[in-house]
Amino acid sequence: MRKMLIGVVVLLLLFPLIPIIKPFLPKAVTFDRAKDAFNAAGLTVESFNLITPGGLGSVESASMSVKGAYVSIYHFDGEGKIALQLAYQKDDPGTAIVASWGLAESLGAAKSKNIPSNAVRNGKFMLTVASEDRALRQQVVRVFKKL
Repeated sequence: MRKMLIGVVVLLLLFPLIPIIKPFLPKAVTFDRAKDAFNAAGLTVESFNLITPGGLGSVESASMSVKGAYVSIYHFDGEGKIALQLAYQKDDPGTAIVASWGLAESLGAAKSKNIPSNAVRNGKFMLTVASEDRALRQQVVRVFKKL
């Protein structure tokens, strides 16, 4: 009973500080905030489409073209789902070695037509960006991570 009374008193004392603390609390990631952040960074967003239910087992997702790069953002409702999908986005070590050394091409295979992509997580959101331009992919990832 005593601990509960102390807790109530502490909450009543902290209540007036909420307006002061609120600007310093992190804002939630949303599709609109991401779109606005890309535009503010000089990365033109085109063809914005919101999809419900989203792909890859997400609750909802958005696809867009950001300065020519294909970008998808997925909103997940569980930690396990997002961790699993993020792991699926990464190349396995064998494929990465073959691609970086150009082994398949040196043995006469056709050049891969896969577009390089990056995947990154921010809270319960995952972004995938695909583009030949490595600097653009990194810039999109940096903007998304700052949300």
